[in-house]
Amino acid sequence: MHTFEECWRYALEGGVLLDRREAERLFHYAQTYAEEIVEVGTCTGGSGCILAATARRLTLIEPGTHRASAILRNLARTPWFHCASLLTVKDNIVWPHYPGKISLLFLDHEHTWAAVRNSLHGWRRSMAEDSIVACHDYNGEKYPEVKNAIDESGIRVIEVVGAMAFCKW
Repeated sequence: MHTFEECWRYALEGGVLLDRREAERLFHYAQTYAEEIVEVGTCTGGSGCILAATARRLTLIEPGTHRASAILRNLARTPWFHCASLLTVKDNIVWPHYPGKISLLFLDHEHTWAAVRNSLHGWRRSMAEDSIVACHDYNGEKYPEVKNAIDESGIRVIEVVGAMAFCKW
């Protein structure tokens, strides 16, 4: 099993946009819900380094190909690159056809009310029973639409760490 410190080092080198407390809590949930993890909004792959360390299977979704080489380069530096796959399309192309049952969904993509609401509802049918949804940028004044969409979706916020909300349906 990989330690958080090991993952954090790779994440920092990969340009992670989470603070340490958020990353530690995400790592904790990823350890607990490791079977099938999906990250929507991978950016450069920093948080993907954390998720890949625990996942049995990890799907990263980052629309467009402009960040793909950075994501793959950052993940390839880790010893757990083998479990990850990258899709360079919007998540609404994926969720209707996703083949597995997701144990942990991490949303950190478009910060509009509609995008967050649509992703929460779109991915819901693919979520395993007793799964976790982690949503970044829940707190703070910068992205109020993220919090509004989560609060109005019917999902239950079970924990907030920094700007990260951890939720269950």
